[in-house]
Amino acid sequence: MATLTGTNRPLFEILLREHLNRVTISGMLTLYRPPDCPTCAAFEDTLKDLVVAHRVVVVAPEQPVKALAGITPPALQDNGQTITGHEAIAAHLKELETFVAAWRKFESDACYIDDEGETC
Repeated sequence: MATLTGTNRPLFEILLREHLNRVTISGMLTLYRPPDCPTCAAFEDTLKDLVVAHRVVVVAPEQPVKALAGITPPALQDNGQTITGHEAIAAHLKELETFVAAWRKFESDACYIDDEGETC
């Protein structure tokens, strides 16, 4: 199993602990987006590609969203945490992408080969 240099803890355990310290894993993410936002469409595509539970709510610019408490979309909600702004949402999705990849790599039934050529 892959480990970080100087530690016996598996890489997945470290990634999981770091992720849980920042974000609680939720049952579903919700992306609130305006209809005419190409970047938001890319966020939606990323969520689809990650194959994680999510929903997308397309919000007209003049439509208030009670769940956002006055925040203007785009916004991503992840277990009570609201991430706003294109850069912050992109960073959150990148972190989620890294976490999901590690989760699937280390928590599947399949064997894998780590960086040193070792198998499970």
